[in-house]
Amino acid sequence: MLGVTFGTSLQRRISTRVLHAGFAVVAAVTGLKLVTGVGGFESSSSSITAEHLLLVGALGIVAGIMSGLFGVGGGIIFVPALTLGVGLSQLEAEATSLVAMIPVVVLGAYRQWRQGLVAVDVSTTIGLCSIPGVLGGAAIASSLSDDTLTKAFGVFLLVVAAQMALRGLRHTASPTPMPAHARR
Repeated sequence: MLGVTFGTSLQRRISTRVLHAGFAVVAAVTGLKLVTGVGGFESSSSSITAEHLLLVGALGIVAGIMSGLFGVGGGIIFVPALTLGVGLSQLEAEATSLVAMIPVVVLGAYRQWRQGLVAVDVSTTIGLCSIPGVLGGAAIASSLSDDTLTKAFGVFLLVVAAQMALRGLRHTASPTPMPAHARR
């Protein structure tokens, strides 16, 4: 929650190009680690140490900042951190991330709504229509091996990184403009 507060405050002070490039680099490095298996940590959730909890706490702050800056779920940061840094299985990491992000989502959405940046009708429609997708996705994820799921998540991050890099190249290096509906 500290991270999302900081991230939403920084959001308008950093150029769109820098935001896209920064996110692309983080997503690409993480995606490569997941796809190649380099830099992973093998253990079970029963061996989580105090060091792991400190890492998770720090990554929680980073995930919050990323959520506030980029409007992305912290799961893009948190899931790989839990698999690579703590050694949770992909499914455990995804489930843990979903629960951990509830307060971040609530706070981040509130701060963005207060600034007039939330299209409530669009976000409500997306949220409600996402429910069947979440149920289907959870069923598919549960049927895949952990290695397949981890590599698929890594490929997803690489695609996201490429998309963000292209968006960053298309934008000028000016601060993020305030949307028209927020200026009213």
